Amino acid sequence: MNENKTKPLDSRQNNFNIIRLFAALLVLIYHANGFFHHKLPHGDILGQIAVGTFFMISGYLITGSFFRQKTLDKYIKARIFRIFPALIAVNFLVAFALGPIISNVSISDYFLSPTPYTYFIGTSLLYLGGHGTLIGVNKSPNGSLWTLLFEFIAYLGTAFLGKFKLLKTPIILGGIILLYIISQVNIPLFKTMTPKTFTILFIAYGFGTIVYLQQNMIIKFIRTSSLSLPIAVISLIIVTLFIVYFDQYFLYMIPFLTVLIFYLSFTDKIRLYNFGKNADWSYGVYIYAWPITLTLHQFSPRMNVWIADLIIVIISIFFAHLSYKFIEKPMMLFGKKEYILAPYK
Repeated sequence: MNENKTKPLDSRQNNFNIIRLFAALLVLIYHANGFFHHKLPHGDILGQIAVGTFFMISGYLITGSFFRQKTLDKYIKARIFRIFPALIAVNFLVAFALGPIISNVSISDYFLSPTPYTYFIGTSLLYLGGHGTLIGVNKSPNGSLWTLLFEFIAYLGTAFLGKFKLLKTPIILGGIILLYIISQVNIPLFKTMTPKTFTILFIAYGFGTIVYLQQNMIIKFIRTSSLSLPIAVISLIIVTLFIVYFDQYFLYMIPFLTVLIFYLSFTDKIRLYNFGKNADWSYGVYIYAWPITLTLHQFSPRMNVWIADLIIVIISIFFAHLSYKFIEKPMMLFGKKEYILAPYK
């Protein structure tokens, strides 16, 4: 796996961290407005754009991670120690600290019920992402987590394709076209989920993968060509038209969203390269915002939605900062140690 691509053109100078945080905050606001019964204009497609942006950037970064790792097991370790420690922590807090507070049953009945334990184990193993239940809690304890299952499947897909030397632009593009075809199949899977639900995520991830594979050409074009800004502006106009008039056709907006997101990521006209360098909050905000919103709504259901949004943003960033400093970063470093998951000798 050390068959890395040629050295990219300053690819580490990018705006990924602030874009991902913005996407996480957009998901937060979308969910919070739903909790507090305020319809966010074009909220559904904005939520899809936010999640699609996450997967797009993941496709780029995870493909890069695969090529940088020396062996397949190091790649898998890196992915496990990135996604699971914070996930397990938030699930533990929700099941055993928050759950008893917001449940409408007594504490003794709560802990005698199997639901805290099945919820904790199931969600930590990515079982339908956070759509488990807790006794006495009327809403999903953490409805944001469902995407993590598909995120991890995408990680494994990258590993499979890379292992068999299939991480090539024509193959990924062919896969994207196949996913577009599959998305038209209207057969319910995973209860109410149809193929369209998750093909959106994999298509976005695939476009991010292609950008990584063609990164030298793309970054050079963005930073040196006089055409890059007009193309980005045209893409922004098209994305805006989809949001306002054609939100039901989100799938077909993804190529234009890809152009816009990676232009904003690599342009040297916006230099926020060091944002999040010491603490990446995006993942923490994404996994903590829903339970924080649920708790605030439980105790103040009639709060003004914009005040609620502000409170949730502040508390979520606080928890995200703690999560990164004391869980995510230490565990990522721990996962790099050679003896972790190493074969017995």
